[in-house]
Amino acid sequence: MKKMLALLLAVSMLVGLLPTFALAADTGMKADKTYIVLAPGNFTDNGAWTIEKENNSGISYMIAGKDKRPKASQPATISVVFPKAGKYKVYALSRDYATNGGSRYYDVKVGTNTFRMGDHAKDGWFWQASETFSVLPGEELVSVVDVAGNYARCAVLVITDDLDYKAGTTKEDIEQIAEKQYKVGDIKIDDSSLPSGRPQSDIAVCLNGEWMKFDVDPILLNDRTMVPFRAIFEALGCT
Repeated sequence: MKKMLALLLAVSMLVGLLPTFALAADTGMKADKTYIVLAPGNFTDNGAWTIEKENNSGISYMIAGKDKRPKASQPATISVVFPKAGKYKVYALSRDYATNGGSRYYDVKVGTNTFRMGDHAKDGWFWQASETFSVLPGEELVSVVDVAGNYARCAVLVITDDLDYKAGTTKEDIEQIAEKQYKVGDIKIDDSSLPSGRPQSDIAVCLNGEWMKFDVDPILLNDRTMVPFRAIFEALGCT
């Protein structure tokens, strides 16, 4: 008995000397990349989506289509700022099930680009990546659209120029990612690569390192950018 007590005392003293380790949440983010994080409650308008929490995992998510009717006309929306021109991807963390897998899909729209998400047909939360798309510096509308009407679930979106982005799927991972969620004013446009003398109009066009001049200023009409293309074609030598 005395030997056993001595052994337990020795082990407890040894454990007390060992360093303690905490598992860090896996956000997968790099210091030199841009990450636009959109979490539940982050959208300006939630549209037909509601926010719930999964019982077993504690993960918060947006859900749509609970009445089995698609609500494409009521998307969740927010306008975000892209700081610089480049190639980006959308990464979506979605919940699907093996039963009727692939039927709980939704679309993510970034400007004029549309990507299908939520149809991974696996049981659980999994990341999906969009195709690569190009953007210019400035503001773009992001929409999450319920097109299936079948309980689509989205926990978080990450729009980034990190084309190899990888992150974890635990509650702790998602919470750490969500803490970096996009806030208006967080991201500024990096115009250091643009020439000086930008026109005073709301929408300006830079071609081959020079600002274009138009007889009529470009405008935004019904979420579409309208630009007088004749001047652009002439500048490109097309007559």
